[in-house]
Amino acid sequence: MTPSWRAARIQEPFSGQLSGNKARMLARARVELEKVFGPELARLSGQDRQQLLDALHAVSVWEFWESLRADLGLSLRQARGVVSATFTALFAQAGVR
Repeated sequence: MTPSWRAARIQEPFSGQLSGNKARMLARARVELEKVFGPELARLSGQDRQQLLDALHAVSVWEFWESLRADLGLSLRQARGVVSATFTALFAQAGVR
């Protein structure tokens, strides 16, 4: 998936189709986060809920994973650990355990 994703990322600014596909994918991912973490998000309201959802979304997109693996050179195990620690810290900061 990575080679295709990288190629699409380069062409995205020049392609309405690729931009639209990305926007739809991001919207679906956000809906999925709301489903998966519904009980945790329900404990918060307003700005606190929105901030946690935004943060979870930011660290669950492909770009974050790609940066961990390609830019930082982390192994699969290390990258998984960073994602897990980041999610845990975000929930703790929001007061959701």
